[in-house]
Amino acid sequence: KVNSSDVPTSDTGLSFTVNRATPVFSEIERSRRNRYQEYERMDEYSECGAAFDIYSDDSTQKDTQHRRWIVKSDNPEVVQEVEKLFENIQLDRVYYDIVRNMVKFGDCFMELILDINNPLAGIQKIKILNPNYIIRVENDYGYLKTFLQQIPDKNSLDPSNPPPDGGMGIKSSNYIELDRNQIVHFRLHTSDPKFYPYGKSIASAAISIFRSLKLMED
Repeated sequence: KVNSSDVPTSDTGLSFTVNRATPVFSEIERSRRNRYQEYERMDEYSECGAAFDIYSDDSTQKDTQHRRWIVKSDNPEVVQEVEKLFENIQLDRVYYDIVRNMVKFGDCFMELILDINNPLAGIQKIKILNPNYIIRVENDYGYLKTFLQQIPDKNSLDPSNPPPDGGMGIKSSNYIELDRNQIVHFRLHTSDPKFYPYGKSIASAAISIFRSLKLMED
């Protein structure tokens, strides 16, 4: 657990970076959370929300053979096991939400949940996490090391007592380290350094237009 943003790199080798030598609490993380808040406001606008829905609907339609997905492998046993996994975790009930989060935020973080009393049974279910509280941690070479889940201090959630870090409660938060194999990070990949190492929402280019529209309406 990381108690504050001022904790240096630990002796265990955990480097609290999201980009090549970039601190976790850098402008990248702040701008990402600001974008997420902007996307939330856009989703409340009927036209933007409908656009997110259309993208998600089109991306999750069955094909002409009524298949939701195709598992490709030279090994038929692998195909069988993967299809069995998808059926066990009921992926067909959540993959629309996965796609919509990717369309809306550019990212979707999904936790793989095991039975700790019977880990050999494999993945039992999946859980979609709030992307606002998940941080992707990479080493100096850009390889994924781990994920951090933010646990905001209760005072940072009190609107009458806003935190001094811009309203996000970053400085007053604790973090739980999650194994990199515990989280699946879906993202709309982009090479734009403004978004790396996260995804780029389809609405990113429309933020300025949306702001202008709201300003005109107000």
